[in-house]
Amino acid sequence: MSRRLLWSLAAILLLVSRSAMCAPSCAEIRKNLAPCVSYLQGSEPSRDCCAGFKEVIGEAKTQDDRETICTCGKAALSNFKYDPNRIPPLPQKCGLTRIVLPPIDSNTDCTKITHS
Repeated sequence: MSRRLLWSLAAILLLVSRSAMCAPSCAEIRKNLAPCVSYLQGSEPSRDCCAGFKEVIGEAKTQDDRETICTCGKAALSNFKYDPNRIPPLPQKCGLTRIVLPPIDSNTDCTKITHS
């Protein structure tokens, strides 16, 4: 095998491994969104809620990332009683005017979540 081919393969493997490492994990998502549970149950979003929410939104770079975030969020929220209609206004309350989210509940199809 030529050196050029070896370097090309090494570069591809590095890119693939870096993108896999950048995918958000459910543990990170739960940790960042945990402070928002009180907001979803009726209070105003705290500074920690908005900081965690912004962190999670920053991880939503691809459709796969958005699906992962949605799926992990749905699983975490299944343990709480909350109002899904409080999800759409959260981005604006946290100063993110270009983010549009639907109400997310147990019936939400995470494959249809898009980043507006």
